[in-house]
Amino acid sequence: MNSDLDLLRKMYDPHPIEGIPVELLALLPRDKDDRERVERITQLGYPAVKPITPHLLSWLGDINWPVAGYLLPFFLSNRENMISEIREILCADDLIQINWVLEYLLNDPDAPEIASQFRDNLTHLANQEDEEEVYLVAREILDWLGY
Repeated sequence: MNSDLDLLRKMYDPHPIEGIPVELLALLPRDKDDRERVERITQLGYPAVKPITPHLLSWLGDINWPVAGYLLPFFLSNRENMISEIREILCADDLIQINWVLEYLLNDPDAPEIASQFRDNLTHLANQEDEEEVYLVAREILDWLGY
């Protein structure tokens, strides 16, 4: 178990695993194709998995990983519960993860109540041109929000 904890610490850094119940740690995906754990996460649902939400969102670092796609329906159906975790990502400096969060969780004209909660973050991102072109996605969201 100790080597598994070391693996989780390394995989999910900077998100600490200390203090998270063992049952939830057992649910954290171990590789980019860990469908079995994602299915268990989905079955348990929110709010049962709230303590590992930041860890799960880290899989949006690359939307091409199968586990990101497996988790996406879970994220979409629970994004209103993950506002603070999403805001944390938008305030960080991982432009690739920010881009995927914007594209897949916030760029949804059918859910303006979600995106509008990030108006300040989107405005900041829209005004910061970057090599990943995050600013363009932020501008697009702000446009359809009417800001």
